[in-house]
Amino acid sequence: MKRELSIIIAVSLILGLLCGCGSGAASQPAEEAAAEQSVQEEASVLPEQTPAAAEAPAPEGSAAESALEPPEEEPERETISYPLDTDVSFSWYMSYPGIMDNFCEHPFDDYVAWKEWQERTGVRIEWELTSDIAAEAFQLRLAGGDPTDVFMSALATSVTVDEMIDSGMILELHDLIQENMPDYMRYADEYPDFAESLGTESTEGNWGGLHKYSINSATTAGLVIRDDWLRQLGLEAPETYDELHDVLLAFRSEMGATDPLWINYTGFLPASCLAAGFDNIGCPNGRGFPVYQVDGTVKFGPQEEGFREYIRMMADWYAEGLIYRDFMSYTSSDTQPPSDLIANGKCGVFSQTLDSFHQYDESAEGFSIRGIPDIRREKDQSLHFVSAPMGVSNIVLCISSACEDPEVVLQAFNYDFTEEGILLMNYGVEGVSFEYDESGTPQLTDAVLHSFLPDVSLALCYYTGTDINSYCGVTDNARNWMFYDDAQMEASRMWENKGTDDTAYNFPALCSMNTEETEQYNTYISDLNTYIFECALRWITGGEDVDDAWEGYLSTLESMGVEKIVEAEQSALDRYNENSGV
Repeated sequence: MKRELSIIIAVSLILGLLCGCGSGAASQPAEEAAAEQSVQEEASVLPEQTPAAAEAPAPEGSAAESALEPPEEEPERETISYPLDTDVSFSWYMSYPGIMDNFCEHPFDDYVAWKEWQERTGVRIEWELTSDIAAEAFQLRLAGGDPTDVFMSALATSVTVDEMIDSGMILELHDLIQENMPDYMRYADEYPDFAESLGTESTEGNWGGLHKYSINSATTAGLVIRDDWLRQLGLEAPETYDELHDVLLAFRSEMGATDPLWINYTGFLPASCLAAGFDNIGCPNGRGFPVYQVDGTVKFGPQEEGFREYIRMMADWYAEGLIYRDFMSYTSSDTQPPSDLIANGKCGVFSQTLDSFHQYDESAEGFSIRGIPDIRREKDQSLHFVSAPMGVSNIVLCISSACEDPEVVLQAFNYDFTEEGILLMNYGVEGVSFEYDESGTPQLTDAVLHSFLPDVSLALCYYTGTDINSYCGVTDNARNWMFYDDAQMEASRMWENKGTDDTAYNFPALCSMNTEETEQYNTYISDLNTYIFECALRWITGGEDVDDAWEGYLSTLESMGVEKIVEAEQSALDRYNENSGV
C-alpha cells in the first residue's frame, strides 16, 4: 500500500510542478491551510513597539465568557504524571523563519520553551528543520516512504488525510488519542467547538492528526467613527442605518467631510460591518463572494434579497455624496482607507484594525476614534454574522506510521493541554520570559519585549511555543491583550457585541470541500465573481438601477452556474455536520 501511495504522491507532485501556480485547494483541506495562516495572523497582530504599560481588561463577551457551558456530567479521565519515565525520542519535520539563522545558531534546539518542554515531558525531539515551508521537498520524502515521526499536516498537500490513512502512511488517531491524551480530551469535554472540529479534516470522519485550539481572542477589526466629531456635534454613536445616515449628513455639512463614509473597492466593508443588518454577509473573502448558512441550508449572498437591499442603500448614499467617491479605485487595502482621507479630515466612518487604531492620533488636535457595533435596521435587531472570536481549532500535526512509539509521543503532546503546559507554551519560563503581576496574571518581561531579536513576534517564537506553524496545544490569546490599551479593548468589545448578536448564520470555519467539490466550485466561481463585482459597482455608482436590472441579473447568475457553487458548498456542509463531534 505504501508503494501505491508513493506512486500517487509522485504523480501528483509532478503534475503540481508542471502546473506551476495551480490551485492547491482541490486537495488540501481548508483547515490545514488555515492552520498556517492563523499563526501568521496571530504573529502579525503583535506590534514591534513597547506595549501599553497598563494591563487591558478582558473584553466582555470574550471567548472565555462566551464558550459554551461544559456538560453537566463530564467523563472521568485519568491524569498523566510528568516527566514520563521513558528514553523515547521522536523526529519532527519543522519549518521556521529563515531570519532566525541570523540570531540563533541552533533554531529550536536553543529555543527556551522547547528546551524546557523536553525536560518537563521527559521526551526528546530530534528536529529536522527547513527555513521555508518546503512542501514540495517534503512530498518527495512522502513519495519515498521516509517521513519523520511527526510532521506538519500543511506540508502534505498532494494527497488527502484519508488517502494517507488508507495507504498506511499516517496513523488514524481516534483510539490512540482517547487512550493517551486525557487532557486533550478534557478540552474537548469543556469546549464543544473544539470537540466538533476533531475529525473534520477527513471526509470519512477519521482523526487524521492533532489539533491546536485558540482561546480568548479579541475581535481585531471593525467599524470606527470620529468620536471627537460626535462630541462636537452633540450626537450619539449611530446604531441603525437611519442614524448612520443622519450622522454622515452632519459630518459632511458641519465638519467639512467630503467623503463621510469609506467603503472598500468591492462596495462593502470586511466582517459584514454594514451588510449584516440585511441578513447578508456581503464582503468577499480571499476566494470570492462567500456563502453562509441558515439552519443547515447554504445561501449565496449575492443572489439573496438582502444583497439587493444593501446595494440600493449604498446607491442612494453615493448619490447623496456620503460615500468616498473613488472607493472602487483604491485597491491597496480592503480593511483600511487611504491614510490621507482620515488625516485630512475628509472621512468620519470607516473600518479599522486594532493594530492601527492609533495611527491617526496626531492628525488633528483632539482627534479620536471609537469602535461601534455593526449597523442594523432596528436597534433591537439581532445580527447573525457577528465576528465574535470563538475558539478556533486547526489540524496541525500528523503522526507517521513509521513512528515506533506513538503512545509516548501523544502522551508528551498531551502536556500542552495541561495547565502547566499551556502556561509554558504561551508565556515561557517564569523568571525568564514572564513574571506574575500583583493580580497573579502572567506578564511578558523585557526579555521578550526588548529582546535581541528584531521584533516581538520572533521573540515569542524563541521564548514560547505557540508561535510556530505546527504547535499542538492551547494558544491563549489573552497574552496579546497587554499590547492593547483601554480604547482598543473597548473597540474590540463593541465589534464583538455579544449582547444581542450571534453567529447563527456563520459558515463553520473548518468546513472544507473535497477534491471533487473544489473542482466544481472552481469551474464557476471566477466568472461569477467578475460579473457580480461589475454589477455591484455599476449599481452603487449610478450606472444602472439595481431594481431594474435585478431579474436579469438573477437569470444570468443561474446561467453561469451559481447553483453548482451552492451545491458544492452544501455537500461540504452536510458532510461536516455529519462527521463533526467526538
